[in-house]
Amino acid sequence: WDWKARAEAWDEEQIAQQRASAIAEAQERRQREAAEREKARQNRRSLLNGFMGKLSDALINFPDGSKLDELTKATQMVVQELRAEYNDLPVQKIGFMNEEDLDAAIEQEFERLLRGSGGVAGLAGSGEGAAA
Repeated sequence: WDWKARAEAWDEEQIAQQRASAIAEAQERRQREAAEREKARQNRRSLLNGFMGKLSDALINFPDGSKLDELTKATQMVVQELRAEYNDLPVQKIGFMNEEDLDAAIEQEFERLLRGSGGVAGLAGSGEGAAA
């Protein structure tokens, strides 16, 4: 009857079935997660598009008590987020026409970094934290 060989074959078949089952479950999970991500992406897009409509109305009607700079900042943020959602972010220019353009770009980037880190003290603190 060759019980040892039959038992080994049965064990191998069980292991193969378990592997196939695990692969199928992982694939189903990936598909489910992809569908959830797509639904979340569509929800974000709908929300941003709705907010853009409200901002457009606010800019057209410009209600009393509203500050134009607040509406402008909100519009910039929504446009930037929509461009990111649609994978349409602008390409950053690498080359510079002259030394003044390069200096201006460096200053602009430095100011952006200072705003994001809480100033020079924040930059010093983040450097110490990274070195630690």
